[in-house]
Amino acid sequence: MVIEATNLILTQNLPSFVKLYLLAAFSLLGVGLFLLPLYGLHKKLVAVKKDEMDWISAEHSAVLGEMRRPGGLRDEGLATRLATVRSVREDVERIHGWPIDTEMMARLATVVILPLVIGVGVPFLIPYL
Repeated sequence: MVIEATNLILTQNLPSFVKLYLLAAFSLLGVGLFLLPLYGLHKKLVAVKKDEMDWISAEHSAVLGEMRRPGGLRDEGLATRLATVRSVREDVERIHGWPIDTEMMARLATVVILPLVIGVGVPFLIPYL
């Protein structure tokens, strides 16, 4: 679909700079429309991560407080709770702020930028070949 839209713009009898601006404008619009719905999910992910970190930090502090009392370091139950709390804390720290990763962003950039480079660059290079 992107290739067809690029070809449609490039086949029109317009100056090259107008074609470039049209391709760039539609590409930016497409990226914006792709990321806009994800922003609400981003805010939710950040809020959930903060809430979970607050909860697990309080639990971690409570377990450490219990371990500080006399004989607390020898308590197997506290050691198990501490290991569990640390495991959960690591899991919460791995929650991403955005629902997409860098690999997907690289693909998106390739799909958006490559047609621009090919569509605008090739017509400029053809006379020199």
